[in-house]
Order: sequence, then C-alpha cells, then structure tokens
Amino acid sequence: MRTFVRTAIAAAIFFSLAGRGTGQSNLDQALLNKMPAVTGHEQALSKALAEALKDFHPTTANLANVYVTVGSGAPQRLIATAIDMPGYVVSQITGDGYMRVQRLPQAAPNPVFDSLSFAQPVVVATRNSKEVPGVFAGLSVHLAPGRPNPPKMNHVEDLYVDIGAKSAEEVRAAGVDVLDPVSLKQGIVALGNNGRAGPGTGERTGCEALLRLVGRIRESKVIGTTTVAFVTQQWLGGRGLNRLLTEIHPDEMVLVGRIAPVPPADKDTKVEEPKPGSGVLLGAAAEAKEGAKSFEAQLKELAEKEQIPLQIVTAMPPRIVGFARAAALPERFAQLGVPLRWPVTPAETAANEDGSRLERLLESYLEISKPSGGLGSGIGSGVSTTT
Repeated sequence: MRTFVRTAIAAAIFFSLAGRGTGQSNLDQALLNKMPAVTGHEQALSKALAEALKDFHPTTANLANVYVTVGSGAPQRLIATAIDMPGYVVSQITGDGYMRVQRLPQAAPNPVFDSLSFAQPVVVATRNSKEVPGVFAGLSVHLAPGRPNPPKMNHVEDLYVDIGAKSAEEVRAAGVDVLDPVSLKQGIVALGNNGRAGPGTGERTGCEALLRLVGRIRESKVIGTTTVAFVTQQWLGGRGLNRLLTEIHPDEMVLVGRIAPVPPADKDTKVEEPKPGSGVLLGAAAEAKEGAKSFEAQLKELAEKEQIPLQIVTAMPPRIVGFARAAALPERFAQLGVPLRWPVTPAETAANEDGSRLERLLESYLEISKPSGGLGSGIGSGVSTTT
C-alpha cells in the first residue's frame, strides 16, 4: 500500500514539474497532502520526493534530507523548507489491544494539540510499509457527566489508539509495534478554490512552493551555486537543517516555512496576527546583523518590484539544538512564509494566493522570469478535495 502511495506521489510531482516548462501548472496534490511525515519518521516522503526529482539528480542524506544543487562557484545560496510535522509514536501496547502514545516532539506545539486529537481517525505506519487505520478513543458526551473524576481529555497520557484488536497479540499481528508513528488520518483538503486546511498545511505550502521552484530552477540567471532542500526533523531541534548546514556552508540562506513571531514583552498585549490572503511573511530577527538587514531589504525590494504584498514580522530564529555544537546560520539569512490561521491544529488554514506569491518571490530572487500565466503558478490549483 505504502509503495503504491509513494509511486503515485512521485508521479504526480514529476508530471507537475515537467509541465512547468510547457506553461502547465496543475499539480494533483491529493496524495502528497495525505502522506504523513511525523517528525523523525519522514523516510517515506523523502523517498517519494527523491523519486520525483530524479531528473535533477538529488542528494539524499542519512537524515533523509533531499536536496538539488545547480550552478557552481560563489556565492553559495540555500533555499530550504521542512517536511516534517508533529505527531505521535506508539509507546505501549496494552493487554486488551489498545495502544498508548508519546508525542513527537515531546513538548506540545500549543496548549490544545492533544485535546484536538481525541476521537479522531488515525493512521499507524508500520515498519513493513503498511498503514493501519485506527482511532483515538474519546469520551461519550452522554455518559461522561455520570462518571466520578472522568479523564479531562487534554493530555497525551489520556490518549489511547484503537485499531479493532482485542489483545496485544492481535495488534502485533496487524504489523504494529512500539515506536511506529501515529498521525491523524485527515489530510489537507481544499476550501473551494481559495485555500486549504488540515494538519501540516504550513509545511506542505513551503514544500509545494519549492517543488515548483525546482521545476524552473534551470531557468535561473543568478550566478553561483543554488541548493534547494527539503529537510527533516525540524520539530526535533532542527536536526536535518543542522546537518545540511554542516555539509554545504551557504553564504546566504532563505528558510521557507512557519514564521514564529517574537512574543510581546507584555503578555497581556494583544497582537494582531496576519490573516491568510494578506501576502507573504518575512521573518526578521530582532537584533539582525548588517548582512541580514541588507538581505531582508533585498527581498523587500523584490516583493515591491513584483507587486507582492509583504509583511515584516519580528520572528524567532529557527531552533537548532543537539548534543554537539549547532551549525551557524549564514549572516545573510531570512525567513519567508505565509499567514496561517489556527496553526498546528487539524484546522490549520492557508490561502492559495499567498502560496503563489511566495513562489513568485522565490523565483524573482533566483532571477527566473515571470510565467506567461501571471503571478506564480497558482499553488493549490490542482488540489482534489478528499477526506
């Protein structure tokens, strides 16, 4: 089953990339948006990306990073996006056939992450490439009021997965074992022609923008070397990004993905969040070096030239932690993303127009001419609404 899904995703991406050269921009994203990639367990998606990009001779690192490099010489520029998303792994199989889970990452991305997982359909990805359907147990709203001290359904310790097994032996007979990743079955769905919603929308928007960018990378007129990368384990301390930085040592870098605003000094201060449809976000460091400031100014100037709405947000730098010393970000560093509503929830929402604007800004950065169809290629134009 999983081999079929990987092949189908690779085919969809390949024909999309091939179509860019002839002015076609339709990408059937349904399968791509359904494939889970719990942080630390991105190998299946990485393999599908590598297969889809095989004409560009991608490199796959041992942390499952996938990247394409074109050009030669200086400057060395890097455009990267993360492909992983938060989820769970099986931590215990009970004697009566249920599974308990541990969260990945262990720190909850937001206060309601676990609460919104209760009573939701899930998929358990096994080590023999099967996808076993299940569901997180949930309390009956009719029976709960009569119970003394019922579970509050707001903590990972209260989460149990049911795959229909009656014993631990039946669970293992289905191919499920401890440490197998668990993710919500719901993928990303279209909201008419204007947007999309679902878990991992922020990651998939960046992923699709870079996939389309690779489709036109050979049209780039900039001098030097350009690497476009799909990195893993960003939710686990940026391990994939750290590995990539130690391998290629870029002179300048654009990280495409989630923009984490710096919280206000006064926690009671209400900050207006950018809304989907309002343009591209540029994450600026609170204390940026001169190189970063000039790079941010360059991207802002490109956005103005292309008439792309751009909002500058004071943002946290990407988190890179580990046992060894973390690799340093280049001085010329910037973050780009799109506004998200209800981030890191099953209802995370983004506007297709913002994805197209982001794609066009990246093309302009690489001196790729505007396509004849207008702004960008219309990310989401080929999305199928599936559940």
